[in-house]
Amino acid sequence: MKRKLGDVAMDVMVEENSEWIGYNEYGMLDEVYDRAKQEGVIKPIGSRGGKSREHPLNNHLVVLNALDRDKRFVKSYIRIGNDAGRQVLCREFQVKK
Repeated sequence: MKRKLGDVAMDVMVEENSEWIGYNEYGMLDEVYDRAKQEGVIKPIGSRGGKSREHPLNNHLVVLNALDRDKRFVKSYIRIGNDAGRQVLCREFQVKK
């Protein structure tokens, strides 16, 4: 069976001894994206002729959107203060038990 991005995310979460992965976990999101790209699980952003560039924030969104679609993860939100002093909701994911 073909590996999915969620499988790569679970591997990284186990290695990092983390129950959660989300918007504020920049290092983990980078690691998941890089490993998935190396393993051929995903294609690089813009490889299909799109105008998007491979930027870390775009890479993070690819991972978060894939986890959002993966039924093995539970999504929740946390509040984070941004530079403007406003509270924003950010996605966090946990593997279902």
